[in-house]
Amino acid sequence: LLFVSSLLLAVCYHARSAALCVILYGIIWTILPYLTERKLLYRIFVRVIIFGSILFTVLYTLLGKAGFNLTLLYKDILSGRQDIWEELWEAFLRRPLTGIGSSYELKSFFIFEVHNGLFDILCVHGIIVFALVIYLLLKRLTEAGDTPFRYRPDCRHALAGVFALLLASYFENGFIVPPYSMVFMTLMLLSRE
Repeated sequence: LLFVSSLLLAVCYHARSAALCVILYGIIWTILPYLTERKLLYRIFVRVIIFGSILFTVLYTLLGKAGFNLTLLYKDILSGRQDIWEELWEAFLRRPLTGIGSSYELKSFFIFEVHNGLFDILCVHGIIVFALVIYLLLKRLTEAGDTPFRYRPDCRHALAGVFALLLASYFENGFIVPPYSMVFMTLMLLSRE
């Protein structure tokens, strides 16, 4: 009931990222026991979700350059993020080690909004901080999948929430912006054995 009402609420408010997060949560919650029983598949899943975030910005930018677009819930899929990400990639490549900093002023958008959690960390803080965050995410999420969920069913909900937030952060800064970061960290803690 909570799942369906959350999804309906997100759709009624045209909150595409929130609706996507709810749908992803349901899918991931369903497949997590299968994944954790197959260690290699689970480890691939973790890496695809984490590194896919950065690759997604590249693909999305290329789709924008090609002129592709699609309307979903009364909004265009390419709603300007491709311009932001193209500009940020160019700025980041000039300062990859230390990042561009949070005082960078976007030319393509009126406020500094990266619209991708991990890409935000990479661009703003640089490769060193990004590598540390990736290491910690990989370590924690790999550990979380080491014990099958039949031995710890409560952790399944929290870990599904972590993965759903990471996937939804392909479009938003969801897991790094307060109060969502508090929710993300709480779910990370609850996903422990």
